[in-house]
Amino acid sequence: YIQYIFYSHENKKLQDMMSETIKVLTISYQSIDETKDMDKLYKIVKYRFKCQHKDVSLEDVTYLTDELFNKHIDLYNDNILDSIILDMLKGMDGDILNKDMIQQYFNNQHTLVNMIGER
Repeated sequence: YIQYIFYSHENKKLQDMMSETIKVLTISYQSIDETKDMDKLYKIVKYRFKCQHKDVSLEDVTYLTDELFNKHIDLYNDNILDSIILDMLKGMDGDILNKDMIQQYFNNQHTLVNMIGER
């Protein structure tokens, strides 16, 4: 309904602005279909770690993603996900993240992910 109103408007700048707004709203409020989206989410997290110049296996990313879901953290939220990854990397000694480090991170009550998950 909102799309129809703004797309039928003749102001091109307004159309463009509303087109972007609708995309954001659609992404923000979509529910995650685990059967279709889990692989995509793993890839998002793995890509983020690569951007931080850290290596992480797909198995460990899968474990991390599952843990984040258990905390009800929206992996599509760029700001939250980046903040959690930076918080996790803060405590890393080497360049490789593994399951033990992830478990240690989630067991620490003072980490960002636990503060967000408990809100």
